[in-house]
Parts: sequence; structure tokens; C-alpha cells
Amino acid sequence: MIDAVYISELIRCMIGLLFLQAAWSKSRDMSAFRGNLHETFAVPVPLANWLGPALALIEGAVAITMLSNWLGYWSMLCASLMLTFFTLRLAWPYLQGDLIRCHCFGSSQRPVSAFDLLRNLLLIGLTVTYLLNPVPPSLPLSELLLLAALALALNPLLMHFHELMEILRDTTGVKH
Repeated sequence: MIDAVYISELIRCMIGLLFLQAAWSKSRDMSAFRGNLHETFAVPVPLANWLGPALALIEGAVAITMLSNWLGYWSMLCASLMLTFFTLRLAWPYLQGDLIRCHCFGSSQRPVSAFDLLRNLLLIGLTVTYLLNPVPPSLPLSELLLLAALALALNPLLMHFHELMEILRDTTGVKH
């Protein structure tokens, strides 16, 4: 059986790296992210111009504090709240039949799908698992680096969950 500390540290690394990627992607194309805030979420342009960099900065700070395990529990709580709020904000228009775009991991012309919402629910579940089972970090650096490498390998599957599920659906012959 896998020790709880390994699961806890893997979750911390995965969510931290995911937030780091999200912050980096938004920062690389801030004008597209600001535009998406305005067009998709009806954020007024002056507020979007301020909110875009602020969100990227907050995501980056959450990632750094989580990955360094400085304020690990509190940064995971912040990540959980951000993911929950953002998922609810995406889910409502999606359930109303509106086409919305996310821009979570860079510019995307693809509208949000049920797979994106499912991914976010999975991420929220991971953060809640971490928060409900606090385990003090006690692993040697070599094991932490291996878990970080595993998290780094798993994160593209999370970031491209929609595309992965589309490929799997196409190979199983399930129709849309």
C-alpha cells in the first residue's frame, strides 16, 4: 500500500505545477487573457486590464508557495477555492448552453466542454483530498524529486484532458 505522505506530496506537486503552468500561460499572452476576461466573462475592460495580471500573479504565488512547501496547506486551500470558484463560473454558462472559452493554459479557440469541467472537478477533488488528510512532509529530497518528476509527467494529461478524452472516445467508437 502506498504511504499517505507520497499521495499528499504528489498532489501538492501536481497542483503546484499546474498553477505554475497556468500562470506562465496567462503571462505569455496577457492581451488574449484580458480579452477573454472581457469577452467571455463580461469583465469591463479597465477591470480586465487589472484583473488579468493580478490573477496570473496570484496563481504564480500559489504555485511557488505550494511547490516550496512554504504555507503548503494554505496555498492548497487557496488553490482549491480558486478552482471551485472558476469551475462554478464556467459551469453556469456551459449548462445554459453558452459557448465560453477558458484560456486556462494559454489561448484557446475551443469552447469549454464537459471534459474541461470534469477535469476541474478532479482537480478540486485532489485539493480536497490533500486538505482533509494533512500529512507533514517527511520525505527525503531524492524522493520528493521523483514525485515532482512524476507530477511533471502527469500534468500534460490534466492540461489536455479534453483532447485525451476525445481521442479515447474516438478510438472506442462512441458517437458524440
